Amino acid sequence: MVLKIELPEKGPQKSLSKKVPQKRVSRR
Repeated sequence: MVLKIELPEKGPQKSLSKKVPQKRVSRR
């Protein structure tokens, strides 16, 4: 899960979609 957020340059469009829901869970 951390690798996907660390490599947002490989897929900015797909990473952004996963970064939004993942960041919400990580912040909680």
